[in-house]
Amino acid sequence: MLFVADATGSPAVVRILDEKTCERPFIAHVEVPKLDDTLPDLCALRDVTWHAGFGGINGPTRLPQILEAIQFPSVPGYIWVAGEAKATTGIRKLPCDERGWPKDSVTAIGNWIIGKPRQRPVCYTSNRNTSLQCHQPSG
Repeated sequence: MLFVADATGSPAVVRILDEKTCERPFIAHVEVPKLDDTLPDLCALRDVTWHAGFGGINGPTRLPQILEAIQFPSVPGYIWVAGEAKATTGIRKLPCDERGWPKDSVTAIGNWIIGKPRQRPVCYTSNRNTSLQCHQPSG
């Protein structure tokens, strides 16, 4: 299994690898702003390669270039990708369209979109109703 993530996906990579129960090899490539930002817990779990650049390069991420540089096995496996939404969508094309892997062998999660703030629900209580009321702002 191959994990490719930017800094926003690293907590999920840690949890997945920590809870791993099978004996398949797990390899992770994680992009962080600086190599000082590596997670020692993740290094102890599995084979992790750290890439500096996230947030400090021209463009949002180097995830597509990182994936292109990885030597894929001849037999399709499973790839889990998390990072900027447009980059993760494009990343699916490399193993599937260019290397013939089945589309269900890649999970790509867009954690954020460059230039767009994250929309958080607005929550409040009213005097008559003590339960918490939440709604997602439009826009």
